[in-house]
Amino acid sequence: GKEGQYTLTAGGWSGGVSDMPGGTYNLTARYAGDGTFGSSSSSGVSLTITPESSTPTLAVDMTDSQGNLVPFSGSPILGTTAYFKIAVAGASGQGAPTGTVNVLDGTTVIATGPLTSIGGALLSSSALGVGKHALSVNYSGDNSFNASTSTESTVTIAKGQSVTYPYIVNNVYLGQPSLLAVTVAGSGSTRQPTGTVQFFDNGVAISGALPLVMDGPSGAGDTQATFSYTYATAVSHTLSVSYSGDANYLGVAQNDPNFAYSRTFTPHAVGSL
Repeated sequence: GKEGQYTLTAGGWSGGVSDMPGGTYNLTARYAGDGTFGSSSSSGVSLTITPESSTPTLAVDMTDSQGNLVPFSGSPILGTTAYFKIAVAGASGQGAPTGTVNVLDGTTVIATGPLTSIGGALLSSSALGVGKHALSVNYSGDNSFNASTSTESTVTIAKGQSVTYPYIVNNVYLGQPSLLAVTVAGSGSTRQPTGTVQFFDNGVAISGALPLVMDGPSGAGDTQATFSYTYATAVSHTLSVSYSGDANYLGVAQNDPNFAYSRTFTPHAVGSL
């Protein structure tokens, strides 16, 4: 049990203790004795320390271009990692809360973890969807501190960035069907792009709008589409692909200089390889 040692004055002592954790205690006084009086112990007195109120606070951060944590601001794109700096304080200022904290997006738990020895935590999530989010932190409570929920912090996530990667599945021969393919990657790791793509040859559309699927030559789980096309001229051809975009991702034009990759090649004569 918790102990304290105090000096008697005129055979007695009185004082206060402010750092006892919550719980029920059986308090006794033990006199160590001296040259005249022997040691002795008092009968027990039951004492219950009830939990006090707590106040959690939440600060939402992101990283800058150097990797430093800075306040979440603007409308970062889908896939941006949000860092949650959490502190839980008791009303008395005595002791440090223990237990766990949950970060809530509305009523959905998106991050959870234990408090450190000083009553804080740093959690993160990259799963925030497109749109506004009302974030709060819920503290579980312990013997000394009551459970509590912070005020809400509102953050906004913008549509993610997508990138098109076209390629040729097999060698291209003049006059023979060639299988063309594309994978579409998105900035959000928990949401795959959906929608349609369109194939272009030297900037001219050669296909209609083709739905993205999750299986094909790129492997199961990759967002992709394929198209069969026959090349008739032995000149340089540049293959590019546009992407329609969806509720989570911006579209990509076939000639976008940053997010639309291309493949340039010249078809082979039959039998040349």
